[in-house]
Amino acid sequence: MSVPPEFNKENTEAIESALSWLRQVAMSRNRNDSASLAAIPAPALNNEQAGPFASLSETLDEPDRLLLILSLSPHITHTLLEEILLVSGAGMPGRASNRIATTGLVQGAQFQGYLPTALTFLYLAAGENVGHRVQLMQWLSEGRSQLIKKEKVILAPHKPLEPVFSGVLYLPPPVIYDLLMIRPDSAPDNHGSL
Repeated sequence: MSVPPEFNKENTEAIESALSWLRQVAMSRNRNDSASLAAIPAPALNNEQAGPFASLSETLDEPDRLLLILSLSPHITHTLLEEILLVSGAGMPGRASNRIATTGLVQGAQFQGYLPTALTFLYLAAGENVGHRVQLMQWLSEGRSQLIKKEKVILAPHKPLEPVFSGVLYLPPPVIYDLLMIRPDSAPDNHGSL
């Protein structure tokens, strides 16, 4: 299989590093580690890592970097969230349904994998630290997240009578295409065809 000329190895390496960091953060939370996000440093970026993902990432603080890779992960590797948040946490007390509640994941309608919510982000970024969770809720709500503010990540509305932060974290398709260097005219459409 030939690699398309638009393929950018450095951009892909930056994404892979961020996914590895996401795994480290999740493993830490699965061990009930109360370490702050700063104790699990995001991967260093350097000028050699050219590409849209690396370029955007280097402008973000660690919570936004976590928000970005968490929101992007189901589009790249559809089983990653299940693997790191449900299966890896299997040794923890409780049934799988409790792990889903703890991590805030929701299952898609058409996509049968798991999707992250703002509750997933809060779990990963703050663990069970209530004070830090409330600070991050304010950060998300008040537009201090650069990604939320610029609508690169959207917090979908929650369902009636459910927790406010239970909405899915959503990346608009143009953002996904840009970060993954996909030409929109070659991407699948949302209308399907028979």
